[in-house]
Amino acid sequence: MFKRFCNTAGIKTPSTYKQTTVETWAKSIDIVSFVRNALIHGETIVSEELETLCTKTKPYACGFDFKSGEPLVIQLIHLQRVDLFCEQLLSALNISLCELAFKQN
Repeated sequence: MFKRFCNTAGIKTPSTYKQTTVETWAKSIDIVSFVRNALIHGETIVSEELETLCTKTKPYACGFDFKSGEPLVIQLIHLQRVDLFCEQLLSALNISLCELAFKQN
């Protein structure tokens, strides 16, 4: 859904960005959403699907490195990493919108 939003709005990876893209942002959003859904629905044990997602999306997994069968515990460092990702995503979106606006003028 995020990639569709970016395509519709004309948002692209800022020209100065070399290590992340709209696609990698979407991967990070996917894993944060998956963890959120697991917590909201009362999951207490890490599923195989979550472990696979953590492994598959590295290094864009916001530091989540959960292992299947272990307790699903969110620590302060996890929250800090999600906060950092959100702040950097907002900055990237702002830069992209500025580049789009200047390109159209």
